[in-house]
Amino acid sequence: METKTYVKMCDCPEIQKAQSFLGEEGNFFYDSQKGKYYGFPTASSIWLPRQSDIQKLLKEEPFVLAKTFNDEMENYITGDPSWWTMEGLWLAYYMWKKHGKTWGGEEWVTEEPFE
Repeated sequence: METKTYVKMCDCPEIQKAQSFLGEEGNFFYDSQKGKYYGFPTASSIWLPRQSDIQKLLKEEPFVLAKTFNDEMENYITGDPSWWTMEGLWLAYYMWKKHGKTWGGEEWVTEEPFE
């Protein structure tokens, strides 16, 4: 789950603010200063949402969400496959649907939202 690219993808205001909606239980954090993973936040930590966390943020019924994800991501995924973990794909889908951004390889880039 926690690849260097995934940590970088999670290190953005949209994701870090979303953590407050889900609570603390069962979370994973990466301390960018120590280079270690924790089950609790530290002063310099980055929240790393699990796939289920991202799906909760989308606030859709599970079967509808799975079908929509499959239909829309089939046309969306291009480029470097190094971040194509399930968490990475769901994070990219969330950022695209809710914030109109796509992963540019190093940072989130504003795009037109898909509707």
